[in-house]
Amino acid sequence: MEGFKPVLFGWTTTQNLWPMIHPPLLLGWGPLCLAPRWKHTKTLTLAMPFLHGILYSSILLPMMMMAPSPDGDAPQPDLNNMESIFRLFANPDVFFCGWVHYLAFDLLVARGIAQDALEVCKVSDWQYYTMVVPCLFGCFYAGPVGYVLYMVIRTLVLNSNQNNDTK
Repeated sequence: MEGFKPVLFGWTTTQNLWPMIHPPLLLGWGPLCLAPRWKHTKTLTLAMPFLHGILYSSILLPMMMMAPSPDGDAPQPDLNNMESIFRLFANPDVFFCGWVHYLAFDLLVARGIAQDALEVCKVSDWQYYTMVVPCLFGCFYAGPVGYVLYMVIRTLVLNSNQNNDTK
């Protein structure tokens, strides 16, 4: 299956890029889970989504600017129609863009969780590794699930850290 050739990576296809999009994310996820207080963790957790954003943009923008078919009846996707979205994601390049989008935003959400836990809730290392890291794994595997889990833990357990600090 031949994919669209991205502008910044005209030498390859999305199918060939697929195996290369996951490993760099370990440079963000690894420190976030294992060394959240390390001085380079914040930078790495922003750099990886930024690089994925460049890749995403280099594929999505040219696709959006492609001219309609010669007969002028190229259908525009109806974002309110599930069938239309399904047809849109049947295109391997659109699917690839969607996946890169998920990868970047899941890491950004996880970064937000970690920052909130460390800077607002002032969690101890023990709390981070036992309560926050499981939420990060939830975010890694199922995006919003990790976020919801963190918000529940934050509300029920971690907010008490803030209350104890202000007394």
